Amino acid sequence: MQQVRGTGYDGENYLDLPVGIADGIQTRKLGSTSYRVYIQTISTGERISILQATSFRDEIAQDSALRTVTPLLILVPILILLVGILIPHMLKAVTKITADITHRGINQLHPITAENIPDEIQPFVDGINHLLIKIAQSMSLQRRFIADAAHELRSPLAALLLQAEHLGNADLPETAQARLATLRLGIERSSLLVTQLLALARAQSDSGKKIEECSLLKVIRVALEDLLPLAEAKNIDIGIITDTDSMVLANDISLLTLLRNLVDNAIRYTPWGGKIDLSIQLTTTGLLFKVEDNGPGIPLQKHKRVFEPFYRIAGQGKTGSGLGLSISHVIAEQIGAKITLGFTDSASQTGLAVTVTFLSPSRN
Repeated sequence: MQQVRGTGYDGENYLDLPVGIADGIQTRKLGSTSYRVYIQTISTGERISILQATSFRDEIAQDSALRTVTPLLILVPILILLVGILIPHMLKAVTKITADITHRGINQLHPITAENIPDEIQPFVDGINHLLIKIAQSMSLQRRFIADAAHELRSPLAALLLQAEHLGNADLPETAQARLATLRLGIERSSLLVTQLLALARAQSDSGKKIEECSLLKVIRVALEDLLPLAEAKNIDIGIITDTDSMVLANDISLLTLLRNLVDNAIRYTPWGGKIDLSIQLTTTGLLFKVEDNGPGIPLQKHKRVFEPFYRIAGQGKTGSGLGLSISHVIAEQIGAKITLGFTDSASQTGLAVTVTFLSPSRN
């Protein structure tokens, strides 16, 4: 390629440019240095060339990139920190809602109320509230049906039992008397079932119940007076072995139903001539009421299932509806208490020990 003396100048030296180089911008290596060259032919036929070292252009590009990236490198950690602070703060209301729902009881179906809920989550909260209202209405209808049915059945069963008693006073053959005794036993079982169904429906409905301070020892004595004839009929030694007392916040009728069901259950499953001890203990964890008997007890694997409605342990041959412990469990949840089961004799795993822990007793 022929060379001509060009007029390219890099600020220090004149440079030779190849002959026939086209107009425009292009990159050329002249000597050991790479240049970015701009050539333009003017009307007189002369050609003007402008050169700039590519290293200088690269330095400008690096400086521009550094000026662009530096603010981002500073802002990214700040943005991460702000996101870590702002998102938990914005979702604080959601955390409160989660805690509220988690700690609710089975009958606490009132709508969720929370402030400062993000607009994106509000429709979800409204949907949950709508579902809670539907569930509450459905459960209310079921309880009302059970209560109405139980109430309507009480009078006919009472009349049947009265007629059976009158018939028993008549002069009947021994065979008829035996069959009449079986009939009376069936009517008594049905009457007990209806009574407990009504009690369960009332226990599951927490509306209109007055909460007040109740003497636990006083309520225990009332329950014991009601059930003492049943214990005497089986020659059971039953009594309160402590004189400790404390006030608890509860509805007095509900508390009486809770304690009476537990004592009644102990009397039913304690054998003839057995023993039942009732006690009150004030501990650091709360106020404890214990019912301990020397009956067969409940197997450990069935401690949770016995609180289910109508569940009865097979093979014990005792009359009952399987609702006593279920009613007690529902009432305990409503008044903030907890029922746990154990054994009177841990070594042989016999005898039932029922403990009611009142987590928030009212101080005397």
